[in-house]
Amino acid sequence: MSSRRLAIGLMSATALSFAFSGSAFAEVEAKAVVDALIAQFAKQGLTITAGASELDGDNVVVKDLSISFPDAEAFKIAQIVLEEVSEGEGGGYVIGAITAPETTI
Repeated sequence: MSSRRLAIGLMSATALSFAFSGSAFAEVEAKAVVDALIAQFAKQGLTITAGASELDGDNVVVKDLSISFPDAEAFKIAQIVLEEVSEGEGGGYVIGAITAPETTI
C-alpha cells in the first residue's frame, strides 16, 4: 500500500473516529476542526502540522499540511478540503468527505 493511500485511509478513519452522531446547527470554526484532527492523528502516533485554515461554506480548507509517520520522512500536501463539516454531539466534528490532490511520496 502506498503512503498516499495509507494517509488518505488514516484521514478517513480518523474523520470517522471523531465524528459523533446527531445533527448540528452551529457554524464550526476552521481552526478548531483542524486542531481536533491533529489531536486525533497524534493519538495514532502521527504528527500533523497545518498552515492556514479557513471556512468556505460547510467546508474547511486546510493549506500546507504536513504528515509525519513514525520513523519516516514527513510528506506535504499543499491543500486538502474537509467537506460538509458540522459540529457533532459531545464536542466532536462530523466530516462528510476529505478531498486531497494526487500526491507522490
